[in-house]
Amino acid sequence: MQVNARHFKEFSEKSYGEKLFESLFTWVEKVNWTKLQIKRFYSNIRKRIS
Repeated sequence: MQVNARHFKEFSEKSYGEKLFESLFTWVEKVNWTKLQIKRFYSNIRKRIS
């Protein structure tokens, strides 16, 4: 994934950008990563497609 540093900085400095990143980082810190295993992820996708 490539990120344009200038655009990232501009976006993150805007009020909605700050709130979005704050929410994202809070989620990343609090998520139970053991429940987000790839195997389960694909299993859930297959259930939705079927």
